[in-house]
Amino acid sequence: GYIQACRHANGRDWWVIVPEWNSNCYYTILVSPDGVSSPQKHCTGPTQGDHDWGASVGFSPDGQWFARSLPWIKGSLGYISLFSFDRCTGELTHSVTLNFPTEEPFYTGLSFSPNNRFLYASTLKSLWQFDLSKPDIQNTGVLAGRVTTGSFPGQGSLFFQQLAPDGRIYIACPGSHKFLSTIHYPDRLGTECVFKEYDLKLPIGSNNWMGLQNYPNYLLGPLDGSGCDTLGINNIPVAYFRYEPDSINRFEFEFTNLSYFEPEMFHWDFGDTSESDLKDPLHEFREYGTYKVCLSVTNEYGSDTFCRTINLIPTSLNNLLNDDILLIYPNPVDDELNISINNNLSFPIHFKLFGLEGNLYSDAANIHTDNFQINTSSFPDGIYILKMMEQNGVTHVIKLFISHF
Repeated sequence: GYIQACRHANGRDWWVIVPEWNSNCYYTILVSPDGVSSPQKHCTGPTQGDHDWGASVGFSPDGQWFARSLPWIKGSLGYISLFSFDRCTGELTHSVTLNFPTEEPFYTGLSFSPNNRFLYASTLKSLWQFDLSKPDIQNTGVLAGRVTTGSFPGQGSLFFQQLAPDGRIYIACPGSHKFLSTIHYPDRLGTECVFKEYDLKLPIGSNNWMGLQNYPNYLLGPLDGSGCDTLGINNIPVAYFRYEPDSINRFEFEFTNLSYFEPEMFHWDFGDTSESDLKDPLHEFREYGTYKVCLSVTNEYGSDTFCRTINLIPTSLNNLLNDDILLIYPNPVDDELNISINNNLSFPIHFKLFGLEGNLYSDAANIHTDNFQINTSSFPDGIYILKMMEQNGVTHVIKLFISHF
């Protein structure tokens, strides 16, 4: 994970950055259609020590920040070296060093929030958040979450972090593991970011070791108006969003804006005559029904609209399971089945999804959250049986339909 990349300010080329071992120097390499440039060497900030092997590096989504962690210094403290980065020249400039407590002398992860405001640092068991918008960044450090010692095989601890296109941050373990922990709302302050340990179970048969995808931000466009904005590429916005129902009021939904290429104005149409110009609105539907929710985004270069259909329909089950216990939507489902569970049930929950022919398509155990998703994009069209088992042995069954048309 030490090799990272950031889009050049022209919106096309890439900077690749490689730290030097046991040093305060960094190499930046420009990759363009003309080839690969000779490395530039920048020496700035503190020298990294011999525990460099258990650390992480990464860029903020907008490319203005670069960070490098080290898991152990005097007094049981880890630290992060934070640098400003020039997307035009590839120049690194050290800004500040941030300290945070560590439980063990190895393995720290880091990532940035989608809005570039928050920096997350993880130790084996703890997740720390720093607010980069404040002048004294060190004193903004807060404990955003912790993991417990997992009793289920393969739960593990915290290490590599990756911000995904769905706006969540996923965290892998330094050893073998079957789960990823998540930060659901990383743009929020402190514990409101909603850190969930062991939140995502990996597919059956998987046993990950250390790894997590190392993706640069492909959704970063040119730095409009800069001296390097020379190719005529504009940040034409692209609209996208996700949504989750409230765990208590199932008519209320929280919408998370995932639009990119620098949208400046937002407009939501919830399909029930209600509208909003907020970036991330909450909306309560008044009754069951099917609603086409559309988000339109605009800036000086253009606009875009993206729509999703929400089927808010009470579910009929064959064993007295009713809408007070479980809500699934949409049904029929295309790519992602959303499950909202009454939080008075006996957790953890175990889900199994069977086809009518008896094949097992999904097996999700140890679910501790009252909202859960199953990706059905690769499943064939047809009728399926969803089996939900509570920890106390109570079992519920529901029939659903998968259709990709």
